[in-house]
This record gives sequence, structure tokens and C-alpha cells, in this order.
Amino acid sequence: MAPPNVDNMFTLKVDNVPFQIGSDELRDLFSKFGEIGDVYIPRARGSNESRGFAFVRFIEKRDAEDAIDGMEGQERLIILVSLFPTNSTDA
Repeated sequence: MAPPNVDNMFTLKVDNVPFQIGSDELRDLFSKFGEIGDVYIPRARGSNESRGFAFVRFIEKRDAEDAIDGMEGQERLIILVSLFPTNSTDA
């Protein structure tokens, strides 16, 4: 299966992700705000353990904004915002 095209998705970087959480759990947690295009959890080389952060990509900008507002102060996750298409060329 080919990876999703993330070029026009809106990305949230989520820090403080528990090492035992998987992409399905993150997808469930954030999907209440809108359609998720991709969830990516970087893994350490060799051990394949989570590195403690993830990227949640939304199809719509408004859904990403709603997730930021809705997750504020919840779940002890730290959400850093990148509210522009992943490969935007706009300045």
C-alpha cells in the first residue's frame, strides 16, 4: 500500500505521546474533530520504539483548528501547530 499524499493536508505535531500509544489510538482521539488523512509516529532505529511524538494530518484546515482548540489542556499531550498544507510554497 502506498503512503498517503500529504501535500495538501494540515499537520499538527503532537508531543508527549506515550510510548505505548499507536496510530490507531491517536486517530481515534483526533477523529472527533474531522477527517484524518494520516497519522505518523516516528520510530527509533533498531528498537522500533516510539520517539514520543507524532504527526496528525487533517484533510481540512478548520478540523485541525478545532482539534487544537478541543485538545487544549486534555490528555497531557502537547500540540504544536503547523496550520498550512504540508508542502506549501506560500510565504
